[in-house]
Amino acid sequence: MWILYRIKGLLPHLVVKCLALVIEHAGTIILVILCVAVSVATFGNPGTPEEAVVTKVMLDVKFFGLVTVLFYTVGRALLFFLNLVALTTLIEQTALFAAAYHLALWLIGHAGDSAYRWALENPQDAAAGLIAAAIVWIILKVSSGWRSVQPEYVARGVAVFPPRELTERDTRYTAAHEAGHALVYAALGRLPVDVKVAINDRPDAHGVLGFVTGIHDRHRLPEKTFAEWRMLELLAGKMGESTLGETTLCGSNDHLQWLDIACLYLSNHCRGMFYAEPQNRFEWEQREAKLEALHQEHLRTLKSLFDLNTEVFRQLADALFEKRTLTRDDLIPFLARVKLPEGFPQPFGPIVEANGRRPSVRNCAQRGEP
Repeated sequence: MWILYRIKGLLPHLVVKCLALVIEHAGTIILVILCVAVSVATFGNPGTPEEAVVTKVMLDVKFFGLVTVLFYTVGRALLFFLNLVALTTLIEQTALFAAAYHLALWLIGHAGDSAYRWALENPQDAAAGLIAAAIVWIILKVSSGWRSVQPEYVARGVAVFPPRELTERDTRYTAAHEAGHALVYAALGRLPVDVKVAINDRPDAHGVLGFVTGIHDRHRLPEKTFAEWRMLELLAGKMGESTLGETTLCGSNDHLQWLDIACLYLSNHCRGMFYAEPQNRFEWEQREAKLEALHQEHLRTLKSLFDLNTEVFRQLADALFEKRTLTRDDLIPFLARVKLPEGFPQPFGPIVEANGRRPSVRNCAQRGEP
């Protein structure tokens, strides 16, 4: 009786959990159902070609295709157990591969003879069709190799090592990381119309979990103040994570970008002599000392920013965690309350309201400003 009571008490929780999983992976479930339907519909009636050549093609596809599907499935399963591929990705690609295999056999069995006879009667048209198909396939392969998730001005956020499913902890840390980047946007004074901070539903092809739309310097020649702001913005994601009591090992992309800008910044002697290409141990030590000093200075500046805006940052991170995407209109109420430490870089300059009140974050499109 006690066991039945416990099961009865847990049943609503299990139902809710199952429904949440179904909703979360609805796309994968629909895709798998469609692939299974295609496989079932074509498997039972593959057709029997009459032409000897078509029959040979069908037998070769059946054998080598089956071997390929099996090896592919085993290989992807191994990657899953090594935490190098997500379970949903494994299921989706295996289902697609199996459906394509059965559909190919069905097409050969039912249309192979007609296609073969037509090719014999129209050899030039057949050759032209094959060439055109090959060119289209090459175009698709080349174009799929380029990033298509976000435009070039989007700054990546947190990245994970294996592209596995997101846990609640992953989402919480990603929200804190991206909210940290966004907090520094208050120093811009005005925001572009298309600015956005978001958490991805799943890791993208690069393992990225979240991003903030990047801000470009409007000039071809980089400005010193913009570079100072940008370096702080890059380090702010890690600072945001630290408010949770711990940090992840997934901010390397931000730090690499910071290092690139820092070297360019110091190479222009913004902080005195800097050896961009050190030739000996002394120059290497001086270079590293300059970079470390600049890094520590930026961390102190960010610490002051976060200390002054503890509550605003917490609310911003919570809002991103709940909504997963914040647009310009969502960000402005938070960023308008941000207090900037003295000397914090403002690349677009401080905005002074006509009535003398504290500058506020606004939409730059309202006054036609860049």
